[in-house]
Amino acid sequence: MPGPLFRILAPPPAPCSKSGVNFYSAAGFLFTGLLWIALGISISWCFRRIDEATASRLAAPFLIGLATCSLAVTYGFAMELFVANYSGAKYELEALQFRLSGPYAWFYGLQLAANAAPVAFLVPAVRRSMRWTTGLTIAVFLAAHLTTFITLAHIGAAQP
Repeated sequence: MPGPLFRILAPPPAPCSKSGVNFYSAAGFLFTGLLWIALGISISWCFRRIDEATASRLAAPFLIGLATCSLAVTYGFAMELFVANYSGAKYELEALQFRLSGPYAWFYGLQLAANAAPVAFLVPAVRRSMRWTTGLTIAVFLAAHLTTFITLAHIGAAQP
C-alpha cells in the first residue's frame, strides 16, 4: 500500500478514464485555448490593431491562467519522471529512457521547455511587456504543437 507521501505527490486520477480524457488531455485543451487567446491578442498588437496598454491589460488574465496551467502540466511531467524512476515498473523506465535519449530526445526537451516557459508570465514585468508576451506565446505555440509529432514518432518508432 502506498505511503502518505506517495498519495500527496501522485498525480490526480484521470477524471474520465473510460472516455480517453485524462489529466494531460484536459490540461492540454485548457493550455492550448489560453495560448490561442494570448496569441490572438499578441498578433492584434503586432499589426497595430490595439495599443500596448490595452493589449497587456486584455492579455493579463489569460497569461496568468496559462502560467497556472503550465505549472500543472509541468507537475504532471515531473510526476511522470518520478513514477518512472521510483515505481519499479520496468516498461515505464524503458519508455522514459527512450524519450530522454532516443532519436527524438531534443524534441522531448523542447516540449518540456515549452510547457514550463509560460511560468515566466507570473513575473509582472514579463506579463506587461507585449514584446515578451508576443515572443513567448509564439515560441510556446510552435513548440507545444510538437507534442503531436512526438506522439506519432514514438508510436512509429515502437513498431517492429
